[in-house]
Amino acid sequence: MAGLTGLEAQVAEQVKALNAKRTGMKASTDTKGWDLAMKEMMDAQAYLTAMVIELGKSTREFWDQNKDKVGRAWVRTQDAYGKVKASTTS
Repeated sequence: MAGLTGLEAQVAEQVKALNAKRTGMKASTDTKGWDLAMKEMMDAQAYLTAMVIELGKSTREFWDQNKDKVGRAWVRTQDAYGKVKASTTS
């Protein structure tokens, strides 16, 4: 559980950096792809947070199952991060 705080902080920093980059984009820039990818990033971040909370409440019986959910949520955030970074406006 202790390491999950670091993962959540890493995702928060990624979101912060991406938001700063978006803010700095010229008004004439087509940002549709970026914004769509960023929405997925925000959804993935929220899901990761929810899964970490769920894991923290897990009983021994559901620990492994919920740990796997957190792992998948982490992969989702990083996939989403990659998509934002790879968008045509990045």
